[in-house]
Formats: sequence, C-alpha cells, structure tokens
Amino acid sequence: MLDLDNFKLYNDRYGHPAGDRVLRAVGAAISAVGGSAYRYGGDEFALIVLGGTSVQEAEISERLAAGIASILPSTEAPLTASIGAAWFPAAGPTKDVLVAAADKELYRAKAKAKAKPSGLLDAD
Repeated sequence: MLDLDNFKLYNDRYGHPAGDRVLRAVGAAISAVGGSAYRYGGDEFALIVLGGTSVQEAEISERLAAGIASILPSTEAPLTASIGAAWFPAAGPTKDVLVAAADKELYRAKAKAKAKPSGLLDAD
C-alpha cells in the first residue's frame, strides 16, 4: 500500500488537474519498479509486485521513493510517499488479510513520516 504524503496540499495549491497528472506519474513510477498500481482511494495505491519478496522490500521501496521524488520539478520540494508492505504467503493467505497487513504497515510508516517534516510545500 502506498499513500502520498501531504498530497492534499499539492491539490489545494495547484488544482486537481495538476494533481491528476501527478497521480498518473506515480502510477508510471510504480510500473517502473516492476509493479502494478491500482488506485485504492484519493492518493492511495495498492501495489502488486509479482515475484517480490520481503528481502527485496527495501530496494523496491527505495527505487519507488526515488521515482516518486523525481516527479515534481527540482524547484519544488520532492514528493514523498509512505509505503506499507505485506508479502504472500507470510502475511496471510487471502487478499483481505494481505491488504489489512499492508495497511497496518502503511499507517506505521505514515506515523514515522509525520514525526519528520516532508518539505512538501513547506516554503511558500
């Protein structure tokens, strides 16, 4: 599961058409790491990385974070995302159990992100 950090601020400043372009670019960044993106809600995505393993989690997350950070022009603060991962079959045998496990990890990551400033739109 992936949720863009502070994305509402971007939409509020630049408008929903600009936000929609960013969301499409996030989908492309997900595809670039070998995953499939499914919009889960607002600025949340469910990702499926076939053949991915928990051992590869850090590498996948780093590549994904770099791809997302490169979406906005260098004059803007980088776009960031919180990511929660769950791997089949270790996290559970069904889609619902996997989604719940990944969502739990996502909220853990969001709590860490809130503890440190993201920089997104901090400077006006």
